[in-house]
Amino acid sequence: MHEETMEEEISYYEKDFEKYVFDSWEAFFKSEKKAYTRWSPLLEIAVKDLGLEKNDKVYLHARGITASSIIKGMHKHETIDIYEKMPPNIILLRATFPHNWDEYRGKTATIFKEKTGGTVKLIPDTTHILHWDKPEIVVEEIRRNWFK
Repeated sequence: MHEETMEEEISYYEKDFEKYVFDSWEAFFKSEKKAYTRWSPLLEIAVKDLGLEKNDKVYLHARGITASSIIKGMHKHETIDIYEKMPPNIILLRATFPHNWDEYRGKTATIFKEKTGGTVKLIPDTTHILHWDKPEIVVEEIRRNWFK
């Protein structure tokens, strides 16, 4: 992963979201199961909420235009602009999959630590949706750090 212009990022995600189309819920679930490090009946319910059935096809519920708008918003209001306003005891739980994002995530995590004074914890074997992959770790971090 490398740094992209806003236009490159928008183009990538618009295409990515629009091509995410399946002939059945079974095919949709099969694809989604590959994206996470664990699976359960509750995750199946959550994943079903990510899909939308229309004209005998299953689509990602968010369309390319939605992704485009989110990317534009993220570029207009960079999170880095508020880092100094965050409490120094803030904790960022960082995913470790996919590994090809390690360099980019490491760079952004370093900026986060420098600007906030906070802590970054790598959560092994997790994807972007790490609270699905390792809910017990997320719960323990919340208990340990918010309910002292």
